[in-house]
Amino acid sequence: MLTPCDYPDGDGVVVQIVPAENGYVLTDGGNGDARLIVGGPGARAMGPLGAAVARRFGATFDGGRVLARVDSGGEVAEACWRVAQASVAIAEAATYHRPQRPREQELTDLVATSMEMRDLTVEREREIEGASGHRHKAALFVPERDAVIEPVGGEKAWNVASAVYVEFGDLAGVNGYQLIAVVDDRAEAPNEDVERLLRQVGVVARWSQADQWLDGLATARLV
Repeated sequence: MLTPCDYPDGDGVVVQIVPAENGYVLTDGGNGDARLIVGGPGARAMGPLGAAVARRFGATFDGGRVLARVDSGGEVAEACWRVAQASVAIAEAATYHRPQRPREQELTDLVATSMEMRDLTVEREREIEGASGHRHKAALFVPERDAVIEPVGGEKAWNVASAVYVEFGDLAGVNGYQLIAVVDDRAEAPNEDVERLLRQVGVVARWSQADQWLDGLATARLV
């Protein structure tokens, strides 16, 4: 079944529906993982991340395939949507493994400097282990607040946001971290879809409102 979801390369997501004992099995056929391995650092490093992504959508990740099982035909449409979304998120997870672009780096420097002016300790590229066992490199980490901060913006904001979504999803519930995505709205209003995606896994803070949320972070937790 061709779904409305698209992979980063523009191809539509196809979900296979296979009759099984007491219901149906739905799978992406491994297409999300295939794109992840090509774009990322390889199956061994990214496999646990794929499993973590699938769990967020109520699916499983087995042998490179996203899978969901349902008991009746009435549940197929909803499960199909979940499998498609998980497959896209897995394909996009490779975008986390990227060097920061100049505009992202500039925003990272601005946020770090602003926090240091408020007497907050800021660590760059801090390694943090997620629920999947994968170790992420947080752009900024504030140990006094257990805050993980990732800048989101630039010409490929959706790809950056998708990578942060995967990272924050894996870190959610681990050690009570505050997960904060700083959206770059200096040149234009942020994409609503980007903000909507990020709100599912953390706090969205716009740079234009930096004084407000940075002061809040300096004195207490945002969440």
